[in-house]
Formats: sequence, structure tokens, C-alpha cells
Amino acid sequence: MNSKDVTPSGLAPDLKIVEVPTGDLSTSFYACVEASRGVTAALNDCIGTEHDAQDKRLNAAYRRLRDSLAPELRTSLRDEERGWIVARDRDCAADGGGTGSLLDANQCVLNQTARRASVLEARLAR
Repeated sequence: MNSKDVTPSGLAPDLKIVEVPTGDLSTSFYACVEASRGVTAALNDCIGTEHDAQDKRLNAAYRRLRDSLAPELRTSLRDEERGWIVARDRDCAADGGGTGSLLDANQCVLNQTARRASVLEARLAR
């Protein structure tokens, strides 16, 4: 998946604040990051707001996909989703502590949630 760096204006151009998958996140997220001017608390607020929206998107896609499946396939989807959650939590665990580590972990969860929502939506489109 393609991604782009998001750096609020007013910061050094080589300072990457967050890397996001292109096409998966809302335009309001990019505007929020820009308005944050690189303040960690503000960036975390942007990430939290977008995560809430992406989590709702993921859950809606999951429910639609589950409801479209034959009953015998629903268990496989549930197990797949549980495995994805375990992998996401493992891959996105904050390491080393500090606000930068937490920001990275939160961004990872957001990116993976948005990607997973896109994957489930693509399966619905088949």
C-alpha cells in the first residue's frame, strides 16, 4: 500500500510526524495533523479521533461481511479477525516508553485499523 509522510507546516521538512496509508484516512485527519503543528498531545488527539472513525468503519464492514457469509463461514471470519487483533496489538505495542513511543503505537493502531477496514470492504465488493 502506498503511504505518505504528514508533517505539519512550520516544522523542518525532513521531520516526519506520521506516516499514513494513502486513501484509507479521512481528509479531516490530514487537516487535524496540519493544525497540530507537531504538538504531541494534539497529534494524539487527531489520531484518537480518526481511530474512532476508522474503528466504526471496520466494525461496519465486518458486520456486513459476516452477515453476507454462510453460517459455516462466519466462524472462520471471527477467528481471522481475532488473529488480526492479536497481530495488531503485538505489532503496535509501545516500546521504550515516552510520548514519542506512545504516538508511534497509536499511529500504528490507526494505520492497521484503516487498512483492515479497507481489506474487509474490498472483500464485500467481490
